[in-house]
Amino acid sequence: MSTNLNNQAGRVDIHNNRATISFTRLLKHPPEKVWHALTTPAEFNAWYSGTAKIDPRVGGIFEVITGPGFHWTGKILTFDTPRCFEYEHNHEPCNVMPTGAETIVRWELTPDPQGTRLHFSQTRLKSNFGFAPAMHVFLERLESVLDGVAPADFLTRFREVTPLYPVWHADEESPFM
Repeated sequence: MSTNLNNQAGRVDIHNNRATISFTRLLKHPPEKVWHALTTPAEFNAWYSGTAKIDPRVGGIFEVITGPGFHWTGKILTFDTPRCFEYEHNHEPCNVMPTGAETIVRWELTPDPQGTRLHFSQTRLKSNFGFAPAMHVFLERLESVLDGVAPADFLTRFREVTPLYPVWHADEESPFM
C-alpha cells in the first residue's frame, strides 16, 4: 500500500534552461531489496520496461534500451551498496531528441523504520522530453514490482500523470504524447 508521500508528484527545478527532477518515495522494503531492484539487470528490467546492462562498480557501464529505439549509456559514478547508485544517462542526438541528452541519475537509499526512503534525482535535463512524468511512472512500477503486484501500463499511466508536471524549454516533443 502506498503512503501519501508516494502519491505526490516529483519536483522539477529549472535554472538557465536546465532542469533537475527529483522524487522521494517511502518503500516498505529493506534497502537491500530496493538496491537489488535498482542494480540487478533482470530486476531493473521488470519495472523499467527496458533491457539493462549494469557493470556494478565505479567506472562500470550502465546501459539501457527502452521504447522505440532509445539507447541510454554512461559510466557508473557511484556504487555504494546499498546506499547510493549514480550514473551518466546519455543519449546520442536523434529525431525526437535533436540535441541528445547528457544527464546524471542518482538513487539514494536511507533506512527507515517503515522500510527505505528512496530519493531519486536526474540533473542537467535540457528539454521537456517527458522525463518527469516518465520517472513518476517508473517509480510507481518499481514499487509495484517490489510489492509483488503487476505494474501499470507505462503509456496509460504516463498520459495520466503528465499534467502534474510543467512544460519547460519545449524545443523537443515527447514521443509518448
